[in-house]
Amino acid sequence: IAKVATPSPPAPAPAPPAPAPPAPKKKSFFKIRKNKDQRETDINKLIGSGSDPATRFSSALAGYLTYGAPGRFPSLELTLGVAGDFDLEAARAELNGLASALPNPAEDFAAVVNCMIINIVDLASSTLKEKDTKIIVKGLDVVLDFMEFAGGLYESVAGDAVIKPVVYQGTLGRGKLEQMYGKYISNNMMSMDEKATERADQLQSVFGIKDAKAQGIQQRAMMKSIMAMAKGKGEGMEGLAEMMKGAGMDLPEGMDMEKMMKMAEAGENGEPPTPEELKESIKMMKQLIDGGMVSPSELKQIKKEFRDNMGTDVEDLVKMAEEQKRNGELDKDGEELLDLFKQVLD
Repeated sequence: IAKVATPSPPAPAPAPPAPAPPAPKKKSFFKIRKNKDQRETDINKLIGSGSDPATRFSSALAGYLTYGAPGRFPSLELTLGVAGDFDLEAARAELNGLASALPNPAEDFAAVVNCMIINIVDLASSTLKEKDTKIIVKGLDVVLDFMEFAGGLYESVAGDAVIKPVVYQGTLGRGKLEQMYGKYISNNMMSMDEKATERADQLQSVFGIKDAKAQGIQQRAMMKSIMAMAKGKGEGMEGLAEMMKGAGMDLPEGMDMEKMMKMAEAGENGEPPTPEELKESIKMMKQLIDGGMVSPSELKQIKKEFRDNMGTDVEDLVKMAEEQKRNGELDKDGEELLDLFKQVLD
């Protein structure tokens, strides 16, 4: 009997490929990471019913600081049982006693202020949609009043201790902070006495706006005021003159305070500027540029302000005037204005 060949066993199936290693998680560019030097931003992590010295100090301080911005911290007032009138001497005495048990009371003080300033800055930002700038400024004045109030308590607790300034660390973008600062400057620039200047500097510091950026915002605010004046809506010319004087700049030849005030009054009454007044306005604009108050990089913004206020591009206006001059249709005042505009654009 013939033997039947035994079939060879099937080849083993190939082993499945090893699973691919998990893809590394992408780092979110927009995720906010807390810098090791950044202060606490959640007040609830600092206050409470704990008996440790830091919690007791922070709770007492937060309660007293609510008096610095009445009506802005309703939930905090409820949590801490804030009631009655504010007694400065009693507050200082209690805080000094609690601070004596802390290794660095100045920094603990700043941490509480840091949390609370976020709340009132965010509330102030909600007014940006308002057309009336005074409403926005009122909200920012609350922020500045709060900082001034906190400063009075800080000195009694920390003395002359030097710490890193409190700077807003909330979720508002840099653009919104700069927008609020610009609104504040625009509203107050024509009445910038020493006190107002100090408050503007404080707001710049709280918002963390660098000097170069703040200067650019101030320049744009000044140019906007001049453009409004040129259109016949000027006001606060006395403040503008003082500002130019403080920058080491003289008023244009033939212009004095009385004339500037008359121009402002005419603008407030809705009267259009005379050719002579318009010339003086352009001369002041040129002085600001020549005096370094407006950098070359700001010229683009100035042109935009001109278009917004005048309804036409300055280059188009110059071209139109040059054509009128060639056709003999431009009078002497028009020719002088054309020359001034060309000087400003050079």
